[in-house]
Formats: sequence, C-alpha cells, structure tokens
Amino acid sequence: MSADYGHIVEDYVRDIASNIGVADFVFRPATVAKGPSTREIGDGLLWVGHQMAIVSVKSREPRLTPDTPARRDSWLTKNIAKAVVQINGSYRHLTNATDLSLTSERGVSIPWKRELVDQFTGVVIVDHEDPWNYVPNTGKAAIPTVVLALGDWLTLHQRFPSTAAIVRYLQWRARNGLPNLPLAAEKDILASHHIAEEDLERGTPFEVRKGAWEQTWRDRPEIFFGTRPDHKYGLVVDNMIAGASDLDPDYSALNTPSDYLGVIEFLDRIALLPRIEFGKGVLKKCREAGDSGELTRMISVLPQGVIVFVADPAERSSRSRYLQSLTAARHSQIVEATGITDLTTLGIATEPIPTPGRSHDFVLIRATFHFTADEKIQRDELFGPLPPELPQLLLSRYEGYV
Repeated sequence: MSADYGHIVEDYVRDIASNIGVADFVFRPATVAKGPSTREIGDGLLWVGHQMAIVSVKSREPRLTPDTPARRDSWLTKNIAKAVVQINGSYRHLTNATDLSLTSERGVSIPWKRELVDQFTGVVIVDHEDPWNYVPNTGKAAIPTVVLALGDWLTLHQRFPSTAAIVRYLQWRARNGLPNLPLAAEKDILASHHIAEEDLERGTPFEVRKGAWEQTWRDRPEIFFGTRPDHKYGLVVDNMIAGASDLDPDYSALNTPSDYLGVIEFLDRIALLPRIEFGKGVLKKCREAGDSGELTRMISVLPQGVIVFVADPAERSSRSRYLQSLTAARHSQIVEATGITDLTTLGIATEPIPTPGRSHDFVLIRATFHFTADEKIQRDELFGPLPPELPQLLLSRYEGYV
C-alpha cells in the first residue's frame, strides 16, 4: 500500500467527523518525541468535554483480484492488532504528557491536561474491500476499543445529530457487553440500539438481529433522525454551533478557547428530542420579535444547564450588552432559588425573523455571584423575577421551556 493512500484515508476519516459533525471536537494527530525520533498520537481524536475517542485507521488499497478468505483474515488480524498497539501508545502518551497542545480541525489549539478527560475509548477504522463476517479481537487493548468498517463510520455520522452523540455511542459500543460481532454489521447494531431505546427501559439487555436495519427502515422509519417533518427544527442548533464557530469577540463574552469550546459543547450535547423542541421555541420567539418589533426571550432547562435566549431587533452592540446582563441576572437568580452552585448558564442572542443575514452573540457563565440585598432588588426590578415553575424544573433537571 502506498503511504499516500493511507494518509488520504486518514484525512477522509477526520473529514467525515469534522464536516458532518463539529470540527471543533475533531483533533489532528499531535507529533511527540520518542527518543531520537517522533511519533503521532493517533490518526485523529474526538474530544468532547471529559470524553475522548482515540482513532486509528488501517487501510488497504483496492485490488483487482480478491483475496482468499485466509489472506483477508490474515491482513485484518495483523492490522487491527497494529491499530490496538497504536491506540495503547497514544493513550500512554496522553496520560503522561506534560507539555502538549492539540489542534482541532477548526484550527484552534487547546492545551492538553490529563485531568480534563476521565473516559477514553479506542476506535479502529478499517478500510478493506471485504470486511464482512470477520470478527475482530481487541483483547490486548489498554482501553475499551471498538472496530468499525469505514462505511460504518460514515453511517454513524449520517445518523447521529452531533459529535457528542457519536462519542457517547462509541463509548457504549465499546462497553456494552454484547458478544463480539462481525465487521460491517454496525447498521444492524445501530437499528437494534434505536429500537431498544424506544421500546425498553434504559439498561435493559437486547439482542442484535441480522437484517434489523432493513426491517426497521421498512416498518419503523420514524425511529431514525431526519425522517419526521419536525426533525428540521433541530437544524436551529446546528446554525447556532456554526455561529459560535464564527463568533465576533466584540459581541461575545468569551475570553479563552475553553469558553469557546464550552459554548459549542453545551449546544452539541443537546439530545435529539430536546433539540427539536428548543429549535421550535427559538423560531417562535424570533417570529414574535419580528411581528412586534420588540425584544422576546425564553429560558430553556436542559440536563447540562440553562439557556437564556433573546431575539432582539436592537443594534447588535446594544443586544450583546443586554444579553450579558440578562444572563448574569438569570444565572444568579437561579442559584439563589435552587442552591445549585455548579450551574452552567449559556446566553444566546440573535435577530428576529424575518431579517437579512443572521448573527449570534454568546455568554457562558459557570461562576457563582454574590449580590447585596439592594443589588438583588435592583436586578429583579430590571429583569423581572424568575418564572415560578423554573426552580422546580431545574431541581429535577427536567427538560422544559418557559
């Protein structure tokens, strides 16, 4: 195999993850010293919050004549073992590294600290013209590891709405206790997984049925993202992520790469159904602001925290200042009402509908504020009290919108 072909496939694997998913969470291989030479940390990394997937890609150029089954099995066994060794080495370097930065496919460099990640997963991507019915062995992996055919890597990104969802699926896939399954069976695994999520209580064991993919598309296509008319509202979050990627620092109170990634991670972690409902609420508020010519706002409660959303026809600098003040007010009111001291609050502002063009402003608050009694009175007079149902929603971490 030519080195060029191997690098092309490695780039393609990262391109799938960064173009369909979120480029900010897809990291290029980092080069580190190893004695007198150097080595790369993985062929790519997916890093979302405290979770990381270390990717190793093994590829073989297509051949004019097919291999015998024995030669095919020999190549897959040998190269999957090499990939496991590479993942083990990458994990070891990440565990011990003291001076390392990782660069995303967006071009943002993030200083690496081992304590930032508490769960690693290995992912071997195999590019082979005949992967079917081969059962891989990752018994020597230092971390839970899953092996996927290249086509299945693409399928997963087409079916999941976010990079965070991809990482969660890979972690589940490497730890789910299912028996070793053959390569290129991921579609059946994915369909069986979706059916279990829909029909069974969380954590209930289930069986992967051969042919589940085709049968589910035939009998229950609504299980798959993108098949229902209201799934389009989930694209509102995608547009916000794109807006965060191109944010203007003059209008957003984000001072570090960590703040910037915090915004994108918060949005990317919104699950499918809440993503759809949130998108509907945002569009409703934007239309109300467009019809009335006045500011509208909404608070959304999610498991990861609170979103304060504003649709405002005002000039952008004024809109940005109002967003920062409102988000700080709501964050402090919620902390006072609930006692949740580790609350994360994300503020987002945009234009009404209709409007030419679209921009987004952001503020991310994780701190705890302390106001005097007079300051609290002034704050509540300026921005109003919390909606009465909000504290209970937050205490239960129930997803809702007010």
